[in-house]
Amino acid sequence: MKSDELSQLIALAAAQHGNNKSELARQLGVSPQTLNHWETGKIPCPPERVALIAAAGNLPPDQWLTRAVLWKHDGTDLGERLKVALGKPMRAIGAALVLCIAVALAGHFGKAESGLFRRA
Repeated sequence: MKSDELSQLIALAAAQHGNNKSELARQLGVSPQTLNHWETGKIPCPPERVALIAAAGNLPPDQWLTRAVLWKHDGTDLGERLKVALGKPMRAIGAALVLCIAVALAGHFGKAESGLFRRA
């Protein structure tokens, strides 16, 4: 599992819930501790939960599910066969997803920062 990408996904999904990771965990049906373990890479996040996190962050859950399955099987024979079967579309999806996260996070933090410069 690519923990850096997953932690960004969790941050984005939490931002949709007022940066409340406890609320996000509740929505996902897990404890806040489990969510934290996924975010830090202490335990692997199941692909189906990655899809639910993506949905909570308003990102395409089907694409994240596919990506998470590839993460799960990375470095195995099955993983290699899946990469071949999925081919170029998955590389394009990966680049697009990283861009989506960057834009979404920039927009979220931009909104937060814009409030700092309002006139009293």
